[in-house]
Amino acid sequence: MSSPLPLSILAPSVFLTAALSGCATYQGCGAGECRGDQKINSEVKRLLNRYPELEGTIPVSVQTKDRIVYLNGLVATDLQRDTAESVAIEATGVAMVVNGIAVTEK
Repeated sequence: MSSPLPLSILAPSVFLTAALSGCATYQGCGAGECRGDQKINSEVKRLLNRYPELEGTIPVSVQTKDRIVYLNGLVATDLQRDTAESVAIEATGVAMVVNGIAVTEK
């Protein structure tokens, strides 16, 4: 009769098996940048530049990761915040917009 393997040997293999099965279902771009992220980022910036009223106290910054656009900055009104989000989602290839823009007037 063989003796059971110590937990210190089993734990890493169980963890690795779970991690690898999770990788098979992940649909994002992984650790690297999606090929289109840079293009999306440029297009969102170009589209936002058409709206000079969005240049708030802290200008809206754009970052794109795995086709998700992250907006940050500080604008005067909710309308400006919402406009920036609406403009960003219209860029080709955008999967989602995370709007982190703050509003100074309430």
